Amino acid sequence: MKLKIRLFLYTIMILALSKAQAQDPVFTQYMLVPETINPAFTGVANAWNAGMLNRRQWPDADRRMDTRFGYANFMATDQLAVGGTILNHHEDFTSYNFFQLNGAVSYRVELDYEWRLRMGLEAGVGYKNFNFRNLLLEDQINPNDGSIGGGSVDPGVLHRRENVFFPTFP
Repeated sequence: MKLKIRLFLYTIMILALSKAQAQDPVFTQYMLVPETINPAFTGVANAWNAGMLNRRQWPDADRRMDTRFGYANFMATDQLAVGGTILNHHEDFTSYNFFQLNGAVSYRVELDYEWRLRMGLEAGVGYKNFNFRNLLLEDQINPNDGSIGGGSVDPGVLHRRENVFFPTFP
């Protein structure tokens, strides 16, 4: 009986300490483009490397999502590699569109004949297109009668434009 109680308590502790995170649209295909995990992989092939990925999730349902990802990189010198990525993610059911354009650079240091150290840096710009003015925030709903009020604790969200530009540092 004590073992069952301990097992139950350990399970509850593990579930309480775990947290959910959102998934990157391209991360499910990371093995095809390792640059999505770490920009230090830019130029690892020591030659021109380019490609495109396309993912359509739930194609026959009302919640279809399309993700397109393109990348290109090359070794500019023996130590320096330069590359870029472009991502477009579109959701049909919400008309949400996310566009991201990033540049990446990696630098390789020869430690000795067999060991190398490769460091990378990535930055870019992103663009979201969504109907932010039609968002319903939790503090706009009256919990007593369920009516919807016009004000919010965060008035900046209510006056936000349809399009949002932002810097990205993945």
